[in-house]
Amino acid sequence: MPATNQQKHEAGRHLVVAEALLRGYDAQTVWRSGLVEINGHQAEVKMTTTGRWQIGDIYKFAEATIQRIVFVDVTETGPDFYIMDGDEARRNSQAELRPMEEQPPGRGKAAYTG
Repeated sequence: MPATNQQKHEAGRHLVVAEALLRGYDAQTVWRSGLVEINGHQAEVKMTTTGRWQIGDIYKFAEATIQRIVFVDVTETGPDFYIMDGDEARRNSQAELRPMEEQPPGRGKAAYTG
């Protein structure tokens, strides 16, 4: 049975924590929040297995205030980790966020291909 998106996201969080621990940092997942904590700093994790960054709710992502985002790419030889300032990631993604055609007006899903 293939992994669900939720299972893939959880795997991404654990990959980030494992990498941080292997590099000597204090790291853990933050209970039921979708976040990780590394050396006392919380970060959101986004993961791709297909080469496209899946953003569940573009409005929620754009309005978020988390200071760090870790992008995990496991499509090729990865995992590859990209750590970005949260505000910078949201600014950079605004031009690239494309609403999915099937979504009605208002809130919707998007894919970030940047």
